[in-house]
Amino acid sequence: MTSREVGSARPLAERPVWKALEEHHHKIRNRLRQISADDPGRGKRLNAETAGLHLDDTKRRVTDESLQLPLRLADDRGPAARIEAISGGEKVHATEQRAALHAALRAPRTTALMRRYIQSRTRSAR
Repeated sequence: MTSREVGSARPLAERPVWKALEEHHHKIRNRLRQISADDPGRGKRLNAETAGLHLDDTKRRVTDESLQLPLRLADDRGPAARIEAISGGEKVHATEQRAALHAALRAPRTTALMRRYIQSRTRSAR
């Protein structure tokens, strides 16, 4: 992934998965009774208990698709590629035109990213 690809993310509202989220919202927004009737197993899936708290989401307008679409939206943003670009020392900040060195500064000196960082600092000091 190049710095241009990392920095040129399309706005969320223009992504197909965002459109799918909007369509899904319109489809289920006033249909809790129908959602409940269509899914007899929702009572088991949408209840959880932990740390003494009981969570019951059965009265919310939510379906399995409602739970999956935000995850698809997150994946669509390409977090794995962005993390790889940052870890690889690529230029990910369009306004700064330089690599994000957070990962290099926290890495052992033996990593390739840290060696490149040290070399670049040595060259710029000359």
